[in-house]
Amino acid sequence: MAEWLNIRERVYETLLPLGVPAMYMQWQPLDDGDRPPATYITYQEMLAQGELYSDDTPDVRGRYVLVDIWSVDATEGIAAMVREALEGAGFRARDERDIPEPETGTFHRAMSWVYYEEVGDNGG
Repeated sequence: MAEWLNIRERVYETLLPLGVPAMYMQWQPLDDGDRPPATYITYQEMLAQGELYSDDTPDVRGRYVLVDIWSVDATEGIAAMVREALEGAGFRARDERDIPEPETGTFHRAMSWVYYEEVGDNGG
């Protein structure tokens, strides 16, 4: 059976060199009372599904990932860095949107990506 790529690790390792805290799903304080940094990134897998099939088994699996940028300032600069890093790691952009956060005044950019992985002979 073909091994599944650890997509969470792949995204984290791709974003790590940017120097912006990146966390799975949501900001997680290290200590009680910690507040979120001025800018940080969260990420999660939205979907994993077969994309290309032969003999009713997938040859390629699409791993769909959502990357969110949260900042007290505009997100354009960090969004460009995220785009360059993920594209360089083999991810393909799907869509991008700004999401209003009126309660906090936080700038929020949501970016969805897909990573295509070859499954192998048995669809594992």
